[in-house]
Amino acid sequence: MDDGNVGAKHVLPLPNPAENLPNVNPEWLNDIAVFAVSQNRNVIDISPNFSNGVLTWQAAEGRWKIYRLGYLPTMQLSHPTPEDVERTSFEVDKMNPELTRFHWNNVLNPLTERFGDFIGSTFTIIWTDSYESWGQSWSKNFRADFIRMKGYDPARQIVLALEHGEEFFDPASFHLKDTSTLKREETKRFAADYAEVISRLYLDCFRTGREMVNRAGFQYYWEPYGSIIDAPFDMEEGESIADVWIL
Repeated sequence: MDDGNVGAKHVLPLPNPAENLPNVNPEWLNDIAVFAVSQNRNVIDISPNFSNGVLTWQAAEGRWKIYRLGYLPTMQLSHPTPEDVERTSFEVDKMNPELTRFHWNNVLNPLTERFGDFIGSTFTIIWTDSYESWGQSWSKNFRADFIRMKGYDPARQIVLALEHGEEFFDPASFHLKDTSTLKREETKRFAADYAEVISRLYLDCFRTGREMVNRAGFQYYWEPYGSIIDAPFDMEEGESIADVWIL
């Protein structure tokens, strides 16, 4: 972010995530958008003018604030896992259908190849434990899915919230903050929409997993809740997804 008069070319630095994400390389950043904000808070998407870390944009007269939005992996490890993979088994993106299918194919295909004769008789259940992988607030498909579901751009609203001094992401857990900390009704409504879209994408991906598990010949058992922190999805709907839900 930069505050001042913007010339024809301006280098936008990478964020430094070391404080909350010590194992994340800033170069893993995936850009979402670049916005320019005028003194009267007029927000302009200038992403087409940004490439390879350089903004080429001739600003109108006045002072402008530039926001470079992006997302990084949380590097959250799965657990419990076998000792030989416990430091290299990362959580899958639980809001991305493509990666959800990739994950389940890599779980189910080896089981089918090695134990196919026993599936449906001796081997009947795939069980997903309670949710313990902390938060996730973005995905490759999140912006487009949010616009499809809610009809407006979440990236622009994030900038507007920041312009009013309101941050609703918890940098430690990556969850949304309690909306009681927010002051503006517009930001509260946006945060509610944001949480609803996260829940919908999570549940749709869990449903995709259940369908793949069933096609492979298993029943899907699931503990649809968080044991360390609250899960970022609707528990009651989660119960309806599982063949058998476990309390």
